[in-house]
Amino acid sequence: MACMGRIAATTGARRMNYFRLIPILIALGLTGLCAFFWSLRHDQYEDLAGAARRILIAPDKPVPTPPGPQNPAHPSDAVNYS
Repeated sequence: MACMGRIAATTGARRMNYFRLIPILIALGLTGLCAFFWSLRHDQYEDLAGAARRILIAPDKPVPTPPGPQNPAHPSDAVNYS
């Protein structure tokens, strides 16, 4: 009999956790739905093919790194700790 009471107690605790999760899940779903409608309203899906072409055809330019202690402008400016 004691075993049956313990099972009922854990089942009730699980059910209470589910009741706490339901509002959280509804809020997350509504947030995602609002984000989707915002993206539709702000034309985020306007030119998908053009964006894909720009990624593939973009010119390859190296990113310039500013001179500093890690990237000296001249090799003689490098600090030698040996």
